[in-house]
Amino acid sequence: MEMLENLLMAKRQIFKGLIFGFGIIKSAGSGDAQSLEKGSKALTFAILGFVLIFSSFFIIQLIETITGINILKPGV
Repeated sequence: MEMLENLLMAKRQIFKGLIFGFGIIKSAGSGDAQSLEKGSKALTFAILGFVLIFSSFFIIQLIETITGINILKPGV
């Protein structure tokens, strides 16, 4: 479980970095439509990836509940 918590913490930090980086891309290219589009697309994919990773934790818990197999805590 400790490894999962570390992975979730790393995911949060990466997501914050992506949001910050894409914000800079978007603001730096505010005069250029192509750069603005690229920043918007990247931000959309970052948010989609965050939601996918976040929801995967709950999907794994659902599978554990249905099957009775411990996926996140294999030794317990």
